[in-house]
Amino acid sequence: MYPLVTVMHRNFRISLDPYGVLNCVREASGRRIRPTNVKNLPVKRLPLPIILLWHIRDNASENAAKGDDGVEETISIAVFSDIHSNHIALEACVRYIEQRGIKRILFLGDYVSNCAYPQKTMDLIYELREKKLCRFIRGNREELLLRHANGAADGWRIPSTQSGAILYTYNNLREKDIDFFAGMEINGYMDGIGFPRFAYCHGSMTSADGLTDREQAEAFFEKNDVSLLVCGHTHFPGCWKYGKGKVINPGSIGTPVNRQGTAEFLILHGSREGWSEEFVTVPFDRKTVAEELEESGLLEQSLMFGRMIRDLLIHKIDRWEDLMALARENYMAATGEGGEYVIPEEYLEAAAKEMGVL
Repeated sequence: MYPLVTVMHRNFRISLDPYGVLNCVREASGRRIRPTNVKNLPVKRLPLPIILLWHIRDNASENAAKGDDGVEETISIAVFSDIHSNHIALEACVRYIEQRGIKRILFLGDYVSNCAYPQKTMDLIYELREKKLCRFIRGNREELLLRHANGAADGWRIPSTQSGAILYTYNNLREKDIDFFAGMEINGYMDGIGFPRFAYCHGSMTSADGLTDREQAEAFFEKNDVSLLVCGHTHFPGCWKYGKGKVINPGSIGTPVNRQGTAEFLILHGSREGWSEEFVTVPFDRKTVAEELEESGLLEQSLMFGRMIRDLLIHKIDRWEDLMALARENYMAATGEGGEYVIPEEYLEAAAKEMGVL
C-alpha cells in the first residue's frame, strides 16, 4: 500500500500520490482547496520538498505489472458506487480489494443516505482517500444534500416516508462532509495514467440524476474519443455495447438489488489495448445493517422508506417501487389526484400493510 505523501508548506498541507501528482491541497485547518488550477501547477512553482518527492516517488508501484523495459503493462481499478451509508458493506469490499492488492479506487457517488450512521461511511472514505489512489464524483444524493445546505425549499421533514431518510442523513453529516461533496464534479475522465482514456459519471454525463440510455451512449461515443463509459445510479450491474463503445454499471455496494444480499462492485483491468471488466460480489453482515436502522433512529424518522430498506436487507428483494405504485393507485382511486410526492402517509402505510411489510 502506498499512502499519500503529505508535506506542510506555510499554511497549506500538500498531498501527492505515488506518482508525484498533486492529489489535494488543504489549509492547515483541514479545509480542502478546490482543485481549480492546482492539478496544473508547474513543478517550478512547488516548494523544494515537493519537487524532491515528485521525482523520488515517480516510479512507485500502483498495482501495475511492468514489462522488461519497466513500462507498466496492466493496471486494476476498483469501481465503487451507491454505497448509501452502508459502512459495513463498504468495509467488506475494502477488505476484498486489500486481499487483491488493488490500490486505486474510482468512486461514482451516492456515498450516503438510506442506511444509518452516514458519518461512519464518510470517515472510512476519508481514510481511503489518504491510503489509496482515489477519484471521486458526486451522485444524485449528494446533489440533493448540497441543494438543501444551500437553502432549497425542498419541504423535507421528519418523520416522513419520502424525505425522512435524506433529512436524517443531512442532520448526521458534518460541515467537512458537505464541503467534500461541493468539491466534486458529476463526471470525469480517467486519463493521465498511461492507459486508454475512459469516462465515468453517476447517472449520465450531464446529470447525476439522469440515466444513460442507448441513444445517449451512442451519441456520446460518437462525439468523444473514448470507448468506455462507467456509470452507477440504477443499482443494476451489467455491461452493454452501444455503438462505438460500451457502458458498464458496477451495481450497488450499499443497497444491492441482486436478490443475493451481497455488495456489488467492479474491477476494471487495463492494458495498452483497453479495459476488461470483472464483476465482484461480497457478502456483508446484513443483519447488523438492518439493526442499525432501528438503533440509530432512522427507522422511526423515515417511516415506510426505512421499513422497505430493512425489508431489502433481510429478504434481499427491492419492493420500494411496488410500494409507491400501490400507494399512488389507492390514493388516486380515493381522491382522483396523483403525484409521487403528494401521497399522504396513511396511503403509504396502508400499502405497506397490504404488501406484508408491516
